[in-house]
Parts: sequence; structure tokens; C-alpha cells
Amino acid sequence: MTSMSRARVARRIAAGAAYGGGGIGLAGAAAVGLVVAEVQLAR
Repeated sequence: MTSMSRARVARRIAAGAAYGGGGIGLAGAAAVGLVVAEVQLAR
């Protein structure tokens, strides 16, 4: 494997991790928002 292809693979892995982390963060924020909305309705 050459250094060029290694850099390309590393960039792909980093991009995938960034998108995956963003998706998890978004799902977490949605879950927190749902709980807060339910608390407001319960009052």
C-alpha cells in the first residue's frame, strides 16, 4: 500500500467517523428534546 492510498483511506475513515458522530449527536439531541416536551406536557 502506498502512502497516497493510505492517506486516502485515512481521510475516508475520518469522514465516516465525523458523519457517524454527527448522526449520533443529532439522535441524542432529538431524544432530549422529546423528553423535555413530555415533561412540559405532563405539567
